Amino acid sequence: MLKSKENGGEKMAKSIIQTNKECLISTATCNLQQHHIFNGVAYRKKSEKYGLKVWLLDGWHQNTKYSVHKDKVFRLALKKLGQIFFEEHYGHDKFIKEFNKDYLAIPFNPINCPVDRLEQSLGARFLLLKYPKIGEIK
Repeated sequence: MLKSKENGGEKMAKSIIQTNKECLISTATCNLQQHHIFNGVAYRKKSEKYGLKVWLLDGWHQNTKYSVHKDKVFRLALKKLGQIFFEEHYGHDKFIKEFNKDYLAIPFNPINCPVDRLEQSLGARFLLLKYPKIGEIK
């Protein structure tokens, strides 16, 4: 585990995805919020432990149609990205053991989404351009 700061005696990891504090999508450096890629009480703690978190501009994070909290295609794209980075550090078997799912095996294509959902797939489309591996299926 990558170590950074203490939190109640437990070591917290820095992001294994980003080195700079900037929006993953827009590269903005203000009005940022930290997003834990895997949600739910147990998985959020694991996201923190393994550094599976990213900085997002507040609009990309929540409260807009295209935010990660409201767009399941964007959310899946980030989970795929998180799995790729996790596996580079710890391997595939450990990812499956920790997160109980292979997100890279889930097909998705945000480029060919219905016209009425174009706004909602923006985050996923930006990520696909920046990290083409998330579009590949294992």
